Parts: sequence; structure tokens; C-alpha cells
Amino acid sequence: MLLRFLTFPCLAAVMAAAWIAAARGQTATNAPAAPSTNAPITAPGAGKQEKQPSAEGVAALKKAADVAGKGDVKGAVQILDAALAKEELFTGYYLRGRFKHLLGDFTGALADADKAIAMRRTLRALDLRGHILLDLKRFRESQQCFELALALQERSGNKMLDPSCLQGLGIAVYCQGGNDQLALEYFQQAMEIESVPKERLYNALYSWSVCARASSVSRAKEMLTEAVAKARSTQSEEASAPSDTASTAWPVIIGEFLLSEKELPARLLEKAQAAKDEKTRKDQLCEANYYIAMKYLDFGVEDLAKKHLQAAVDTQALDLVEHKLATAELEMLFSPVAPLREPAHLHMGQRPNDDAAPLTEEVKAELSKAAEASGAHRHAEAIKILDAVLARGDNYFAVYSRAWTRWHQEDVDGALKDADKAVAMRQSVRALCMQGRFLLAKGRYKEGLESYSRAMAIQELAKASLPDQRSLLGAAEALYCAGDVESANRAIHYLNLAKRYAIAEDRLHATHVIWCLYARNRLGNRAKSLLEATLAHAGPTLRTDEAMQGKQFRNPWLIVVAEFILNPEMKPERLTDAAKEETDLRLRKHLLCKMYYYIAMRYRNELKDEMAEKNLRLAIDTQALTATEYTLAQAELAVIAKERDESAKAK
Repeated sequence: MLLRFLTFPCLAAVMAAAWIAAARGQTATNAPAAPSTNAPITAPGAGKQEKQPSAEGVAALKKAADVAGKGDVKGAVQILDAALAKEELFTGYYLRGRFKHLLGDFTGALADADKAIAMRRTLRALDLRGHILLDLKRFRESQQCFELALALQERSGNKMLDPSCLQGLGIAVYCQGGNDQLALEYFQQAMEIESVPKERLYNALYSWSVCARASSVSRAKEMLTEAVAKARSTQSEEASAPSDTASTAWPVIIGEFLLSEKELPARLLEKAQAAKDEKTRKDQLCEANYYIAMKYLDFGVEDLAKKHLQAAVDTQALDLVEHKLATAELEMLFSPVAPLREPAHLHMGQRPNDDAAPLTEEVKAELSKAAEASGAHRHAEAIKILDAVLARGDNYFAVYSRAWTRWHQEDVDGALKDADKAVAMRQSVRALCMQGRFLLAKGRYKEGLESYSRAMAIQELAKASLPDQRSLLGAAEALYCAGDVESANRAIHYLNLAKRYAIAEDRLHATHVIWCLYARNRLGNRAKSLLEATLAHAGPTLRTDEAMQGKQFRNPWLIVVAEFILNPEMKPERLTDAAKEETDLRLRKHLLCKMYYYIAMRYRNELKDEMAEKNLRLAIDTQALTATEYTLAQAELAVIAKERDESAKAK
């Protein structure tokens, strides 16, 4: 397992078992793996087999393990240096790599792990390399190393996968972001296999943290409760080993804090400070701050989450998993995100019928003219140009462009017909997202979600470095419209991901919808701090004169809506009056639709469903068919009707 509160007096026996198992190419299940980014890993070859070590070499290995067990890890490295200068020893490189890792010499540790693997590719050596790569923040390589280790184990016929590798895989995937479900599965598998109660509990804690990202910790609460109970039951049995009892007791304290609705973060920090030695105090403060941060993140309080994540990183407890997770969380949640360029793969896909009209320079020029006309709201002219292109033969880009042009004309049926045709020609991310959006507008939520899911699957196959925000936002919208609690939780997860990778205005828009999801369940206050943090982060950019003139920020109404949500004293008329000032008739009805929707959701949060329903109907009456809020308003009315029916049946 990953190193935590390692006490050297008990290390000798463990290390002796480790080097013997490593020398035989076996798994030492109770040996602690070294504690724990993005070019592909070149897997070391099978390598030459180590010669039978000399008697002097065996004596040196035993002496190094004994010296390390007494706390002198540097002395152990020196013994191994001398031994390896005389003969190559697989176990010597392996142990020296572990010891260097303990000392924080990650580069040296990696070099020794590579030498060991070149001689003999064993599970333990690969596991060591994977954890070193975690510390070097080379998460992608680390993931591949753990996958190779597990594949090696499976080929050997061992059906019981190694929990250390599974845990390492979970950490590597977690730190890369974008695939929390996979990270959760790895942590849960590790927990099921793990026989040590303390490590089983830590896997439950990591699972809880993954769920906290999506504000859905209820999914992990049961497994954490069970793991805490099992770990607590072992404490009385371990009373004869005080140091081990202390290390087991601490994760129980963390688990109880996460499960409690009453215990304050300050109390957990006090317990962390009470450690008897400085190293343990530093480690416990790192863990305490990390889990406090994730609890705040579950509540949507991003400013306090950031504060405690930074405090966890500042402890410099580099050998702890929680230090890595806190560092990754800070980078993913709070680093400024530049606007995404359109990656080439977003319009790539299968093209069974896309050869009739190749994309010649002439066709490109016509498509540019159509785009210019549509951008100037001369949609009929754009349609005419695109029809002429398609008269010469089917062309994916012409069909794709005509679909969006028809959408802007609010010809939803015609737009969907073209979207279906574009997907039939080329199953690209962009075409599927377009199809999904149009299906949602028609109230076909399940089919819309399927389109967005296929778009995300294509990105996964293309090994996209960043998830496409349109896919994420669309999937969230589809799940939102589905109306059930589990869908809503997944929608919050997708919206949070989309918010990380979006430009400033889209981050703010995504946060509005997250707030509405909470408002549906009368938990709007829980998401207010999230909205405040996003507004504080994006607001200065969006409020500049240049932005308000439309050069950077097309939607100043987003700020007005945010202020309305955050200020209970602000009257709804403030929103509708602002929308009515718009002179463009099409834009005015879209703004009114949006404003009525957010007014309705504030009423929902205040338990005033009658007023909420009234404003939702006003949003729909605008007939702003292509506005996102029009689709959401329709879905919300359906949810209210369902709630009313259930209430009537209950009576």
C-alpha cells in the first residue's frame, strides 16, 4: 500500500519479506509500496534474468533491510551502493529504488526501478515505478505502468488483482481529471480486495472524495460507513501495538468527520494538531485540510474548499496521497482556463456517404459566404447558398451548416432533419452534439442524451486531452431534463466538468444551471457560494467595457441573473425590464424566456411553486424555441406536474 505513517521500528521484517518476495518475482501483499503526467510509456522488455546473487550480495541485501528497519534509510542506500558496484542485483535495485523514494529522491528512485524492471519485470517493480511516477506528476505514464502490472498479474493466472496497483490506478486517473467514474471503480475494486482495514478505509475515503467532486457523496456514504466500522473494530485488537493503533485511529477520525453532519472542521484540525511528533502532525494536517476541502466542495463552497486545499499543499507532506490529490484538485478547479480551440477530431468520424461533393476550394468559399450571411442574421440568404452547394452533391459541412442555420431560423424540425443527415454521413462529435441539442428541444431527452454520450465516446477513442464542453453541457442538460435525482447528480458532475474547461461566460452559465438543479430540490443556498466564487472569478473579465460591447462577452444578462440569484432583495421586474429594453425582437424574446425561467427557479427554491409555474409558462409562451432555458422550462413544468400528481396520490 501507499506509505503513510511509516514507523521504522517495524520496517525490518516488512522489508525482509519484500526483498525476498521481489527476488522470487512474487507479490508481497503486506509490504508497503513506495508512496506515490504524459508521454506514452515504453514498457521495459522482459530483460535478462538476474544471476544467482553471491553470498556477499545476499548478506548485503539483508544488512540493508536491517539498517533501514532501524531508521537509517540513508545508510541502507550506501550499503546497496557498495553492493551494486560489485554485481548487478535485481533486488538491490528494487530496494534501493524504494529507499530513495522514501528519501524523496524521485529521479534516482525511478532510475533504479527502471534498472530492476530491465532485469526482471515483476508486479512489485512495476508497482514501485507507478508510484514514483505519481510523485513526479507524470500521471498518464503512471496509469499505463499500473495497467501493465495488472495485465502481467492476469496473464500469470492470478485472478485476485493487486490492491496497491488498483489504488495507484485510481489516483492516476483522479489526478488527470475527466474520468471520475473510472477512478471511483478502481478505488472500489481496491477496497473490495484489500484485507488491511486501515487501507480499506483509505480507499473508501478516496471514493468519497471522487463523489464529492460531483456533489453526490450519498453514493459513497454506505461504503465509507462500513469501512469506518470495520477499522474501528480492529482498534481494540491492536492495543498492544500503540504506534499502529494511532495510525489506524486517525483515518477513522477522518471518516467519522465526513459522515457527521455536526462536527466542525476546526475540531478535526485540533485533532490533527494533537499528534505527538512533527512528521505525524504535518501528515495529519495535510489529510485533515484535504478532506475538509472536499466536504466544502460537496456543499458547493468553492472559496473555502480552495483555502483548505492550499493549506493541504502547503504542509509539503509530499509522500501522502492527499497531497497529490489536493494539488491536482487545485489545478483542475481553480487554474484559469484559456478558451479552447476547435480540435481537429471534433469533425472527424465515419464518412460512408461523404464523397459525392469533396471539400474543394470553391465549396470552401461558398461555405464561408453562407457562414458570413448567417452570422449577419441573413439566414434565408445562407440557406440559398447551402442549397446550391448541396444541389451538386451531398457534403457533410454543407448539411451541418444548413442544420444550424435552420435552427437559428427556429425551424427546429428542418434543423433536426439536417442534423440526422449529417450524423448519417459522419458520426463526429460536433454533428452528434448538434443532433442532441435539437432532440432536447423536441422533448426527446433520452435520445438527446444518447447522442451526447456517443459524442463523448468518440472523444474517448480519439484520446482527447480535454473533454469537449458542448458534449458535457449537452449531457448535463439532457440529464437535468430527465428529472430524477440520480440524473440530476450526474448533471451536476458534467456541469462542473464543463465549467472547468469553458470560457468565462460559459463557466458562469453552467454555474447558473447548477444552481437551478439545487433549487429544484430547495437547496439553492448550497450552490450560492459556488455561484459567488464563479462570478468573482469571471466577473472582472466580463464587466469590462470591451466585453460588454460584445467583443469578448456576448451575454451581459448572465451577470444580471447571477446578481438576481444572489440578492433576495432584487425584484423579478429588474430582470424582465432589462430584457424588454432589447430592440432586436428575436433577441428580446430569448432574453425574456431566460429571465422568466430563472425567476421561476428562484421561486422553486423558496417553495413558491405556484409562482414558479406561472413564470415557467411565461418562459414557454415566448416561443424562444432555440433557447436552452426554453427546453429547461418545459422539463421543469413536467417535474412540477409529476410532483403534484405524487402529492395527490399520497393524500
